[in-house]
Amino acid sequence: MSINKRIFVCTVLLALVAFMFYVFNNREADGFISVADGIETIYIWYTDDALTDYLNSAAVAYMETNEIRVVPVLNTGLDYLESINDASLSGSEIPDLFIIGTDRIEQAAMTGLATPVTDSLGVLNYMNYPEIAIRAVTYDDRKYGYPFYYETAFMLYNRTYLEWIADTALRSELGLTVSENTADVADGEDTSDDSGEDSDTSEASDDGSDDASDDSSEDSGEEQLSEEDMIYNDEGDIPDTVVMSEEAPEGYDQATWDALVDEKVASIIPTSVEGIKNFASNYSAPEGAENIFLWDVNDIFYNYFFAGAYMNVCGINGDDPGVIEIYNDDTVACMQMYQGLNQYFSIDAATSSYENVLDSFISGKTLFIIATSDALAKLDMAKHAGDFQWDYSVASLPAVDSDHEAVGLSTTNAIILNGFSTHGSEADDFARFVSNEYIDTFFARTGKLPAVNGQEDYVVDATDLVRDMYKQSVQLPKLLGLGNFWIELERTYTLIWEGEDPDTSVLELQQEMEEQLAP
Repeated sequence: MSINKRIFVCTVLLALVAFMFYVFNNREADGFISVADGIETIYIWYTDDALTDYLNSAAVAYMETNEIRVVPVLNTGLDYLESINDASLSGSEIPDLFIIGTDRIEQAAMTGLATPVTDSLGVLNYMNYPEIAIRAVTYDDRKYGYPFYYETAFMLYNRTYLEWIADTALRSELGLTVSENTADVADGEDTSDDSGEDSDTSEASDDGSDDASDDSSEDSGEEQLSEEDMIYNDEGDIPDTVVMSEEAPEGYDQATWDALVDEKVASIIPTSVEGIKNFASNYSAPEGAENIFLWDVNDIFYNYFFAGAYMNVCGINGDDPGVIEIYNDDTVACMQMYQGLNQYFSIDAATSSYENVLDSFISGKTLFIIATSDALAKLDMAKHAGDFQWDYSVASLPAVDSDHEAVGLSTTNAIILNGFSTHGSEADDFARFVSNEYIDTFFARTGKLPAVNGQEDYVVDATDLVRDMYKQSVQLPKLLGLGNFWIELERTYTLIWEGEDPDTSVLELQQEMEEQLAP
């Protein structure tokens, strides 16, 4: 090879090395992390890929102001805590922080993997967090982590459908004729006085029929429907003669009419399971909808509220082995009600799943479902993509009946400080930063709801009520001896749904949990 060629090759190689060096040392700007330049580095492990973008962004922001590199590590292994333990004992790239559900805090603490946080800035208080979030990270009267995000259950409903039902019912109550195009009285037919009430139409009878409306329909050429007929026909479809109008009826300005519709919607939203049954008896779903109410009967997260208010397992912090209160008259009564819904709603446990329930709602086939906070982001995305063509709203979990309230289940994921970390104060500060100070972009990047108090309007007005459901919820126990409580409770619900005696099933669950915690 000639000298000139050698010089050319060397020049190219040097340029390539210089380029690689530049890229390698400037990766932080693009959210990538380098650990080769001696800067103090801490590692945070997590299992949910939905957190990746947010954690990388937070790591870059923290590096810019604190000159401490943070390396997020996604670990999707089967035994997460064992992997953390192995990495901690190896002494290389120890996970200084890790994210887990708070029901596993005792397990982590007993192995030395979880240590109480210092909370040097005092952010772990009831001003910054709901009480349920603080209690979720409390074990043995100490705080083992910073609450990060939560999941809880609530009722979701198709607001467009309910507004149509409310609008239609209001027009019927006021004696207004609904035309195909305007939903106002027929052209050239003056049937209303100044108040908007029909002066020629007699009051509907108890069974929903309206004899006077039949005569009026024949005279005007327009069909005037009773409230019952306006809401559904025999096939459960929206009658062709009834079209939701975007205009207020004659005699009402739009703002006043919209307010009346909103009031009507609020009045017909069921507040109990008994109310849902009554709703199903009185109203049929509009065209395209197939179900009044659905939930996943196989997942305790969506079942728990039926009897959750009357079960107390391990106390308010989930760490008291002396508290096992499952079997009582109220729990049994609620489970009897729950069992009776099998025949009423005909939900097949063999095919029931949360994914199917949510898909049914997104496709407009169901009016009410029990959902969790992940549904908000999915609905927002579906609406943006044009796959969800309606509006939706959130409501409280329905009580069982007038005598039995509803309390949902919640899980809280927290950022835990590893007891083997050699960067305790730095790791503690980043845990506070990523779960509190930097949290404003969390929902937008992850689709999850942060545990810290703050901006409540991430998606429409839904998060206010979802957070209320979280505040009223109960958490899973932290005790390692009850690690199977979720599974056994779910199994009990399934047995009762499929016909087992509620009294016997609940008693057996109580006895099993007591035996597991017996000294």
